[in-house]
Amino acid sequence: EQIEAKISTLIAHAFYIAPMPHAKFGTVSKLVIETGSAEINLDELREKMATILTKHELPHQIELIKTFDYTKNGKILRR
Repeated sequence: EQIEAKISTLIAHAFYIAPMPHAKFGTVSKLVIETGSAEINLDELREKMATILTKHELPHQIELIKTFDYTKNGKILRR
């Protein structure tokens, strides 16, 4: 939640941070972004995140999804 709060001003779309298994580190973070029909410049996003997140906070992977599934209450179904 802290990382999500830090990067919320950089991403104009729905997103979340999820854990991802990693052979060397156990788990690392993955940033998942709902894109809709928008184009997202991942290089630019990574550069901007690097200015506000520590090395250990930076997501190891970024996954783009066209449309998230939502609960009846409007929360993202994280899968």
